[in-house]
Amino acid sequence: MHMKKLLALALLALVAACGPLKYEVRGSNLVTGADGVLTADVKKDQNLTMVEFKAANLPPAERVKEGATTFVLWQRRDDSVQWSRIGALNYDADTREGAMMATVPELAFDFEVTVEQNQFPESPSAEVIYSQRVSG
Repeated sequence: MHMKKLLALALLALVAACGPLKYEVRGSNLVTGADGVLTADVKKDQNLTMVEFKAANLPPAERVKEGATTFVLWQRRDDSVQWSRIGALNYDADTREGAMMATVPELAFDFEVTVEQNQFPESPSAEVIYSQRVSG
């Protein structure tokens, strides 16, 4: 009987550990005081990750870099491949908050948010606001 209880507890712990990954991401030196939360729900059977990113205390893009208008999210499997655009952050200057949900076709990847002059740059600028390695 004791062994059944131990097995049941181990199974419950395993199920609880399989939830989404959550990262608290600090803003770079360009936006000190800005915070971010990245939630990554890894779907191994589908070889993809559902991501949700929320930013707080983020100054408007034009205050971070002259001529900038938006923040863009990027991903890449590792540094052997080019960055791929995920999308632009839905940003509210009044609340200084932003959010975005997307699907990334990787199980583990580098994640970045950059400040950009438009929503559709070909590659990320050097002005990285947030960065995080996601590892499912």
